[in-house]
Amino acid sequence: MKKSIFLLIAFFIILLVSCVTSSTQASNLNIEKIIPDHINGDRTPAPVSDFRIEERTTDVIIWAYTGDSSIVVLPDEINGKPLSVRGTAFGRDVIEVFVNSTNKNLISVNGVLYSKDGTMLISYPRGRDESTFIIPNHVTKIDSLAFSGANNLIEVVFSKNLEHIYLWAFFNCVNLGDIDLPETITYIGSEAFSGCLNIHNINIPDSLERAEIAINAFRGIENLNERTKQKILLFWGSSVL
Repeated sequence: MKKSIFLLIAFFIILLVSCVTSSTQASNLNIEKIIPDHINGDRTPAPVSDFRIEERTTDVIIWAYTGDSSIVVLPDEINGKPLSVRGTAFGRDVIEVFVNSTNKNLISVNGVLYSKDGTMLISYPRGRDESTFIIPNHVTKIDSLAFSGANNLIEVVFSKNLEHIYLWAFFNCVNLGDIDLPETITYIGSEAFSGCLNIHNINIPDSLERAEIAINAFRGIENLNERTKQKILLFWGSSVL
């Protein structure tokens, strides 16, 4: 009898520990629910003539928006093909970009453009006047040129799950200040922070020693403090500066 009671108590203790561990692991993922902008067709997409495009076999690339609206609604497709968007497609007059929920490749969240599954931040409109932007934790990748030329940005809070920052992602963000890289980073592309003249300190976790940092990733950041510079040189050498 005593043995049965002991086994029963042991079982409940193991069950309790398992539940706590599972809950902790789930919270450590830092995954946020993706809440896209739901315009559901109540805004008319900009005409195709307002875009400079390149039609390929499987999709259509939007290279630039040439219209005069500060709020842009993308069509679901062009000539029956889904859209791809380059990070610098929207100039300094554009403050928000939206897509309908029926778009096959893209979603917008608070006027910022992401891949359909929310894992890649594709384009941050340059006309936004906010000085701080928090990258949602559902983002694991920042696309090429995604923030390039966003001169109003002073602070970017990175996703806790961010793994890849592709080339030119923050190119010439001249007012961007010190950056705090998450431990999850595995790759920073060429020229990713090139021309970010106002950065003095880059918080580099020791775990990033194993990350791949491409040539010239931090080129042109002339005011780096000595501690940051020495850590970069130690990990990756002078080619990334």
